[in-house]
Amino acid sequence: MTTEVIMRVDERGADSRRLRELAEELQADLVVRGVDDARLVRRDDTAVGARGFDPGSLGVLLVSIQGSAQALLQLVESARAWLGRGNRPRAVELTIGEATLTLSDASADQQERLIDEFIRVSSRS
Repeated sequence: MTTEVIMRVDERGADSRRLRELAEELQADLVVRGVDDARLVRRDDTAVGARGFDPGSLGVLLVSIQGSAQALLQLVESARAWLGRGNRPRAVELTIGEATLTLSDASADQQERLIDEFIRVSSRS
């Protein structure tokens, strides 16, 4: 079973060009880490727009993973590693269906609790 994850990146003070660069950077990182598919969302992507996301949003990826909790955990860990490489405060929002997880500058313990809950809720869908 394939699970689609919408990932939105942000960085304090980033303009539209920078958000696109960040999304491309994360996309390349996810592909290297073995994610099934990761693509930039284009302005005319109605599939993402139908899920309640503005398809004109910048810094948005549509990621496909195998529907296991382990694959989701690997995706989240990849996002956390990417967050740690920035010079400015960054955030990554992951959405599966109605469940959303935002990773940012929270403490490691706080992030672990949020990740565990997100994986638990997402694995039920």
